[in-house]
Amino acid sequence: HIQQTIASCLVGKRTDELRDLLGAVDDFESADERIHALTESVFMQEMPLQAAAPGSALQLQPSPWGLPVTDDAMEAALGLVDVGTLIQLKGVNRSWRALLRRVLFSRLCRQEGQPAPMQLSEVTDLH
Repeated sequence: HIQQTIASCLVGKRTDELRDLLGAVDDFESADERIHALTESVFMQEMPLQAAAPGSALQLQPSPWGLPVTDDAMEAALGLVDVGTLIQLKGVNRSWRALLRRVLFSRLCRQEGQPAPMQLSEVTDLH
């Protein structure tokens, strides 16, 4: 049930509100990088070499929901959130951008009963 609580807190918020709610630090190097995170294709795939800056992890300190939230619980919660909010979350910081690239790519490019595509060339259908 924590996933539903998290999702309901995130839905409809803009990037700055989400950053405040999550207690995240904006670690983008420039306003241009932040804008690019919000405007890049939703099919952008996270590259393994694009590591987040140290100290920008998704850990919620303290959790705004009053309970510890695992990465799995957060990803499950993001599955309940609309695409518009997911895109806004990409602008929170580099760690959130990386997570949301994976979540959006999987949601929009994965076929039911099939493994998630690992690269854009493996995508056969969009949802």
